[in-house]
Amino acid sequence: MSELQCGCITCGDEALPMRVRRTVSLGLLPDAGIPGDWVLIHVGFALSKVDEAEAMATLRLLEQMGAEYEQELDELKASAIE
Repeated sequence: MSELQCGCITCGDEALPMRVRRTVSLGLLPDAGIPGDWVLIHVGFALSKVDEAEAMATLRLLEQMGAEYEQELDELKASAIE
């Protein structure tokens, strides 16, 4: 079995408020790992390359989902019966 290729990636963009650095396996994507590549990651593995437009659209969707979740939590807290 060959040694897994790993790389340190930055999730997000300098212009975005959410940036995270993670070490992920690039073993499933031998052509990934070039600075500037956008990749889809799941449980520590880079699964596929995506273009920047798709990556930005996904980030916006995740931010929206998070905001809606936070709003729902706030509404539940406000409706507590004491």
